[in-house]
Amino acid sequence: MLSGCATGAPYERDVAATHQALDAGQPDRARASLEALLADGRRDGPEGVLLRLELAVVALHQGLPAVAAGALAQADPLLEVVDLTKDDAGEVASWLFADAARPYRSPAWEKLLVNVLGMASRLAAGDRRGALVEARRFDVVARFFGERSQDPGRVLGVGRLLAGVAHEAVGRDRAARLYLDEARAALPALFTDGPDASGGELVVLVLAGRLPAKVAQPVDVDTAGLLAVQPGAAQNLRELGVKEVLLVGLAADRPLEDAAVAVAGLPVTVAWADLAATARADFERVRPQLARAAITRALSRQTVRRTVASADGGGDERGGANLGHLLGGLLAGTMEAGDTPDTRAWSTLPARLGVARLALSPGTYDVAAGDHLVTVEVRAGRPTLALLVVD
Repeated sequence: MLSGCATGAPYERDVAATHQALDAGQPDRARASLEALLADGRRDGPEGVLLRLELAVVALHQGLPAVAAGALAQADPLLEVVDLTKDDAGEVASWLFADAARPYRSPAWEKLLVNVLGMASRLAAGDRRGALVEARRFDVVARFFGERSQDPGRVLGVGRLLAGVAHEAVGRDRAARLYLDEARAALPALFTDGPDASGGELVVLVLAGRLPAKVAQPVDVDTAGLLAVQPGAAQNLRELGVKEVLLVGLAADRPLEDAAVAVAGLPVTVAWADLAATARADFERVRPQLARAAITRALSRQTVRRTVASADGGGDERGGANLGHLLGGLLAGTMEAGDTPDTRAWSTLPARLGVARLALSPGTYDVAAGDHLVTVEVRAGRPTLALLVVD
């Protein structure tokens, strides 16, 4: 019996209720939908790690950083990372065309976000030692990521600032200065007036919007051939009746709410890391490999269809021809099902991360981002982190 494997679409349907709840401003309902999926046998399945990551961000929407930290800690060791910067068409193809039975694999920048959000969640929850552990994990991934990326979205800068804060929080001031010096290069606007160590320090982290959906995008064979640097590929595909192939990319950006930050009613300078730009840059960098993989799959599929359909070999014309066409269609259909790009994604990630840093006198302060508000207590000598989510 021949059958095809389903791809990322079932996952998208599963988390649709989560997205609808977030869109309606109901994070409690969003969390309940994810917990129902995890309780329904998905915890140990190929998408268990993704569901935990989604749960972590939803918990931040709820204002529950300790819950978010726990979900991220569960997901971190389970997350497989694919290096999309390697010029390895086979590796890229295995990522592009993975089916739903295979565990989700993330690009390196997503792994970086696990530790960035882990640091932020633990700092917001008052877990300073846990934040230090996350800072050390971040450092390992950041070195891998930094060697292979120009960091167009300034994710590393935000992460290094938080790593510096995590070290400050436990009195590791020398290590903190090293991280903060690195952050200064990426986020200079935040370091014009350094916090006075004798007073208080407030760091504000804002998660704004939601990352655009990962989608399968049809590309005509001429464009695919140019992307793949395979000038003869388009003609070969057209001769086999193929007009387009599917690549993976991001949908259009979602509208963003106003996320201007104010502390005690006064506006503050915010440096933004553009996660959507980071994701788009990753896809653009590997489009040639994606195109080559898609072309190879399409050629193989159509060649199988024609070869099997013409393998009558002189038997009964009606039965042989019908059987050949049937088998050719079944085999090609099976391959085609496996050629639909995997569009599973960490779909609740923010589109942008905003960070602000202020020197303040000890006391209680209202921190607002858009129409979202939290109240924090700033103490002398050690930093305080305020975390807000604006969807």
